[in-house]
Amino acid sequence: MSVGQNLPNITIGYSRGRLLVFFGAGLLLTLLCAALAFMWQQGKNITTFEVAACYVGAVFFGLATFRMLWRLISARSPVVFISRVGIRDLRLADETIAWSSVRKIQIWEQRLQKFVVLKLDPLVAGRFSGGFLRRAVSLMNKTLGADR
Repeated sequence: MSVGQNLPNITIGYSRGRLLVFFGAGLLLTLLCAALAFMWQQGKNITTFEVAACYVGAVFFGLATFRMLWRLISARSPVVFISRVGIRDLRLADETIAWSSVRKIQIWEQRLQKFVVLKLDPLVAGRFSGGFLRRAVSLMNKTLGADR
């Protein structure tokens, strides 16, 4: 690829259909856990541990459902921008990763879902591993075998 080529910029956003499926599943699980936790089902064989687990499930799935609803509302703008200069993922940072700092590009597949994995220069990768959540995700990726 020469620099003179006029290649288009690519933008990638959230899939509204997939977000709707996750929102529906989260809403269903929230209502199910809440129904069991608040004894809407008149069963006498529900233990205290199961009720406590349903309270935790109702809170967890409720927060996940709220997050999916928030993403559905705010998913109008793209999240990933790919250009001739580099790639920018707004979920990681606001800055663009230059193509010169990308060491290797791989396609990684897990459970019939494909991912693009970028191996970055260690100095550049250090800028994106600042927060606790990012370090936890990076540790999980190393455990799963996607050390990029």
